[in-house]
Amino acid sequence: MKNKQRNVGSFAPAKLQVIIAIAMITAIIGFSFAACGEGGGSNSSIVGTWVNDTFTGYEVTIYSNGTLEVKSSGVVQGTGTINTSDNTYSMTMTTSNIFGGVATVSETGTYSISGKKLTMTKDGGTTTTFTKKK
Repeated sequence: MKNKQRNVGSFAPAKLQVIIAIAMITAIIGFSFAACGEGGGSNSSIVGTWVNDTFTGYEVTIYSNGTLEVKSSGVVQGTGTINTSDNTYSMTMTTSNIFGGVATVSETGTYSISGKKLTMTKDGGTTTTFTKKK
């Protein structure tokens, strides 16, 4: 019996999936950095778990020591650190579980908190919003 290889789909859709996954993680990371006031600023209201308003199932937990953890549907996708000063942030995060790959991402931008809503804008203009989890 001869083994036959069957190719399903194409390289382009797989590559697009990776790009979309990295973009989602970057948006979440941007939020993560924006969310960690204890890493260098004084706004402790940033500390907590925030749910991404755009990507269902993605949440970021910011700890009081300036570390963060990003999860997708309960699975850790990345960890990192965040520093804030006034309404600016800088963060570095190592992502994992993105189609078996690992990447380190750094980002800076501005953020604001209004009630339970966090809005973060990366340098370059991309804005992401999050809702504080109970």
